[in-house]
Amino acid sequence: MRMAEIQKEASWRDWIENIGSSLICQISRHFHAVYLTWGAISELTTLEGYGILATRTRHPMLAGLLRRLAKDERRHFSFYYNMAREHLMPRAAQRLTTGVIKYFWLPVGGGYVPFAKTKAERLTSGDPRPSLEERYGNQEGYVAAVRAAAEKGVRARFLLREDADRIIQQAIASNVLPQ
Repeated sequence: MRMAEIQKEASWRDWIENIGSSLICQISRHFHAVYLTWGAISELTTLEGYGILATRTRHPMLAGLLRRLAKDERRHFSFYYNMAREHLMPRAAQRLTTGVIKYFWLPVGGGYVPFAKTKAERLTSGDPRPSLEERYGNQEGYVAAVRAAAEKGVRARFLLREDADRIIQQAIASNVLPQ
């Protein structure tokens, strides 16, 4: 059931990418170069992200966890990089990989689509996801949801009190749903 929901929500781009990669795999013996290069790029961006977060957090346990995650990602990157380098020797593999990366790769979060603010905007765009207005009602509802999530994070010890207070203040100062 969950798989059907995920497939229903998959964008046309996801569908094209899946069909395209299957076809390319059948047509070209060089597709492994694409897959391995894609993996190397993903692992590198992930390890860099963890490294940046580790330097920015003031929570010592979180910083240590992020550094360990970055170390794991560095090993993954090394594997993909070295394998990709080997598979990229043929010029045809280089051309195929360059084309696929150029036209299909997005950094993590690059495919982010913001929620529509109102139901009317959502219906006009054809977005099946509830709008911000439908989710929260108004700005006060949005702030209440952020406050509840931040407080839950503090109780579960995922957030420091000072971070929760900052997040709540940012929600109050935001203009997510104008009055």
